[in-house]
Amino acid sequence: MKRYQIGIVHVVLILLFTTAALSQSQPPAAMIVAGSPEDKALREVENEPDAAKRIQLLDQFVKDFPAMVQAPDVNQIYVFAYQQLKNNIKLIEYSEKVLAVKPNDIDVLPLAINAMLEQPSLLDKAWEYAKRYHTLSQNLDSANMGRTLGDQDRTRIQADAKALYGATRQQKEYAILQAAYQEANNDKKISDLEKFVQEFPDSPQVCSAYSIIAVTYLQKRDIAKSVENAEKCLQANPDDLDMRVLLADLQIEDKTKTKETAELIRKAIELADALESKPAPEGQNEADWTKRKRYLRGSAHGLRGYLDMKSGQYAKALPDLELAYKLLGDDPTILYRLGFALAKLRKTSEAEIYLSRAAKMPGPYQQAAKKALGELGR
Repeated sequence: MKRYQIGIVHVVLILLFTTAALSQSQPPAAMIVAGSPEDKALREVENEPDAAKRIQLLDQFVKDFPAMVQAPDVNQIYVFAYQQLKNNIKLIEYSEKVLAVKPNDIDVLPLAINAMLEQPSLLDKAWEYAKRYHTLSQNLDSANMGRTLGDQDRTRIQADAKALYGATRQQKEYAILQAAYQEANNDKKISDLEKFVQEFPDSPQVCSAYSIIAVTYLQKRDIAKSVENAEKCLQANPDDLDMRVLLADLQIEDKTKTKETAELIRKAIELADALESKPAPEGQNEADWTKRKRYLRGSAHGLRGYLDMKSGQYAKALPDLELAYKLLGDDPTILYRLGFALAKLRKTSEAEIYLSRAAKMPGPYQQAAKKALGELGR
């Protein structure tokens, strides 16, 4: 961020307030009267080129003129000096003093935002300031800066505001999603993410938010809500592979959605198979990436195999089910479906192998596998 330079605003401000007002709120900040002792002393401070010495002079200035401690002109000089010294803690402290009096200070806002972005605990405040700065940059005449800006300055400020708004928003979105991942209370997780999609409806992360909501509802055994949010994710990002697989799995038993499910699976397989040629995303190690690819490919092919099974096309289903088994290993769902298809094709010895494994694994397919085993050879 470029350092913003401004002159001292010399304005006569008559302070009229009552004792009652003093007891209820902070008094208005005194401004510098042109030609006054305060004005002359502050000019000397401002002309000091060394930032550390400038701060020493400022400290002495507010001792000599205690009424000036809240003056925005004084605290602006502190801000710029601490910016030179790269002291973000102090920069933030004095920026807050300026913005308490001049909330639309177009020079201090960007410095405060940049400094606050280095402090995770201040992200919420940085986001509020970034929104304010961005709004002001669109109508600089309303910023009450006390000076006229040329076209070049306007363009620069608008570009800075846009960049800071984007950077702060990105950090804010990331922080919300990370907190949601770690939130143990499912109801709070859902509530936080629903607020996220309301605040950032055009975010690239909207689909991610809906996908977390969908999985969370699945954990709560609310299938209808899980389906609803998986669909919302796919509306935002039709190529989200995880939600294609999840939605297809959730509605595969619904005969009224057979064509829709078949299309979900077709596209899921296309996307999953394409992962084979893609390197691991940044931040993900090769082992985890390989595991993820195998899971997504295995799940997609397994679903297509099951869809063909449901229509009695056992021979057509077999290659997909065998590939799913190769990729997923001893998954009870795949073991049962593969064994069942083999039994229907009268490949009894092979069917027995897979059904026997499924029959030993607790879960929804254990009893079905035992029943299928008992019917082999009949």
